Amino acid sequence: MMRMKKSLKKTTGLIALCLSVVTLSAHSQPIAHWTTQNGVNAYYLQNTSVPIIDINILFKAGTLFDNQHPGISTLTANLLKEGTKKYTGDDIAKQLANQGALYETKINRDMIKLQLRSLSDPALLNAVLPVFHSLYTTPTFEEKNITRLK
Repeated sequence: MMRMKKSLKKTTGLIALCLSVVTLSAHSQPIAHWTTQNGVNAYYLQNTSVPIIDINILFKAGTLFDNQHPGISTLTANLLKEGTKKYTGDDIAKQLANQGALYETKINRDMIKLQLRSLSDPALLNAVLPVFHSLYTTPTFEEKNITRLK
């Protein structure tokens, strides 16, 4: 468990490469781009014709980086939704479901993608953003969840 925490801290410090806040778009729209103070590239595409917001966070991680620990990237990505310092796994599932939001992780060879899809209504979005943020900033990696998901 400690190894995973160190690995995630090291990974997030090095590889938070892209935050994209994108709504579904049927038209060609200009994509705004900026770099945050901590060096994260952010991209934004707005389309107000659909009341949905997609937030994708891409980490330079994945099976290519598993090295001596095959499956560690998949296990780590799957553990994120199992609990954080503030929310249990059940709390996370209920909070997202109650607001009609969807959360997904995708593990590829060279990246892990965390994706949140929510209605763009401010009351709904503001209820799920703290939960989503906690998934990648304060996961707990409890031993019981590690054992269950291995």
